[in-house]
Amino acid sequence: LNRTQLQPTKMVDASDPGLATAIADIRNDKTPTDWVHIGYEGRNKVKAVASGSGGFEEIRVLFKDDECSWGFIRVVTGDQESRRIKFVFLVWAGPKVGAMSKSRFCAHKPSVSAAVGQFHVELFADDPADFTMEEILDKLKRSAGANYDLGSNAKGYASQIGDIKANAASSYKAAEKEQTIGPVVYEKGALASATPCDLGGRRMVAPPTEAKKNTDLVGKLDQSKIALEEPRPADASKTTQPAPAPAAKPAVEEQRIVDPEPAPAAAPEPEPTPAPAAEEPAAEEPAAEEPAAEAAAEEKAE
Repeated sequence: LNRTQLQPTKMVDASDPGLATAIADIRNDKTPTDWVHIGYEGRNKVKAVASGSGGFEEIRVLFKDDECSWGFIRVVTGDQESRRIKFVFLVWAGPKVGAMSKSRFCAHKPSVSAAVGQFHVELFADDPADFTMEEILDKLKRSAGANYDLGSNAKGYASQIGDIKANAASSYKAAEKEQTIGPVVYEKGALASATPCDLGGRRMVAPPTEAKKNTDLVGKLDQSKIALEEPRPADASKTTQPAPAPAAKPAVEEQRIVDPEPAPAAAPEPEPTPAPAAEEPAAEEPAAEEPAAEAAAEEKAE
């Protein structure tokens, strides 16, 4: 391998003004142009080879078995009730193209796709049998998620929109009849299993306004005009003894958490009693000198 074969493939130049003009015409509903054929001009540049208004069948003959090229077409789908415009990006790699040319062609595809812009579906083919209008329409239907064809066929078009509207209206009315609540019907007589009562608990069959007239809420009605019905005595045979009340469960004494009393403080130790001091011997009194003095005085007197 030489150095040139190890270099990465360069992006293709898709800045041809004619290509941009053809793509803009296809996207414009006011122009008849509905396809453009994109081919190589050299090894790393593409241009608009041709354009026209004959649809896919017209551009299909321009794709050769020994070349790689692209196409961009506008397709109208739907029926007379709904017409929709779709854009298709065509990628063709002829069955007689070599492996190196196909590799370079695949590397150039992102640049051409960016020049074309947004589209609904992409059709890639390397066999003429797969490069058909039927394949394009099938891809468009599957990309839409549903088939909206309401009855188109080879013999002509027969609209079924009237039947569709009639069926929808019929289904709506049936569902409304099943789910809608009818008008309120008031009971005009005594009920079979229950008897209405007024606010005072008296049996009655009367509208609420009459019930309010016959109710003494503040004690101001003339009791003589109100016929009070005595309650019917209960049938003794149907009276049942009340069930004994269940025995009361002994109350569970609530355990109280009592903090322990603090221990009494230790009594202070008694102070030691000091030992009594030893008594000092009493000083001896001097002997009385009075008798001696008296004797001396007597001697002088003699």
